[in-house]
Amino acid sequence: MKLEAVDSRNAASTYNILNEEGRLVAAALLPYGLSS
Repeated sequence: MKLEAVDSRNAASTYNILNEEGRLVAAALLPYGLSS
């Protein structure tokens, strides 16, 4: 298992590439620095 913290755009891109390659992949996209 590999864990990597990257911005959402790069995470989504990496997810899509790995998914297209047929790899088992999962992503957790969490908001960071919410302003109120």
